[in-house]
Amino acid sequence: VSTAVDYIYTDNNPRQGKQYYRAKLTTINGDIIYSNIADAVYLQPNQFVIYPNPVAGQINIISGDINNYEFKLYSIDGKLTLVKSINELQNTIPVNLVAGMYVYTIELNGKVVYNGKLITKKPSG
Repeated sequence: VSTAVDYIYTDNNPRQGKQYYRAKLTTINGDIIYSNIADAVYLQPNQFVIYPNPVAGQINIISGDINNYEFKLYSIDGKLTLVKSINELQNTIPVNLVAGMYVYTIELNGKVVYNGKLITKKPSG
């Protein structure tokens, strides 16, 4: 195929978690061409994807819904080191942290709705 073509597909019944998709194109000659595989993550409200882990320079948070969440990051000894509002589907938080293990919570109206651990490393460069 020598011409770029855009496709849009809506999955009306997505399953929770990561989904994989690819397009199948049949040419006028009957040849079948498959696109590269693309992935999409379907999240419910109060579900999040936090990456990369280990972290160096910024934390990316994908949210299952738009709300007034608060991201809190604690050092392994329990000291609060960072508090940020996350109120978009995709959130980026720049960080400059000492390398080590951290614990995070995501809260809504003062209640923890999600938590986990992050490892930080020094940014390269």
